[in-house]
Amino acid sequence: RIELIYHFEDHRFASLKRSFIKPQEGQVDPSEKPLITYLKDMLVDLMRDEEKVVRQIEASKQEVRDILAYREQEEKDVQLKFSTQTTTGAAMARRQRQEMEHLPPTSSRNTMKRC
Repeated sequence: RIELIYHFEDHRFASLKRSFIKPQEGQVDPSEKPLITYLKDMLVDLMRDEEKVVRQIEASKQEVRDILAYREQEEKDVQLKFSTQTTTGAAMARRQRQEMEHLPPTSSRNTMKRC
């Protein structure tokens, strides 16, 4: 059901209310002559606008879900960058270098030929 309330009409205040009941899909009487009136056109326009708003809401919801997923991924991969000129940065660089030295050799190193 769609209800419209008008408060202003032709430079005077009025409290008019129109109610529309959305017809269910497929409820068309083939023997009945179609009525094309201002109110019916208005109802059709409102239904189109409603569908457009629903699509926009769904797109916004998806955008929010994407942003939240991206933020969760960022929070999992937090890495602080330290300058090697500071004590903390030098310690971090030393630790990373030691970790790299303990890694097994990569396949590219094993494929080098000695002459």
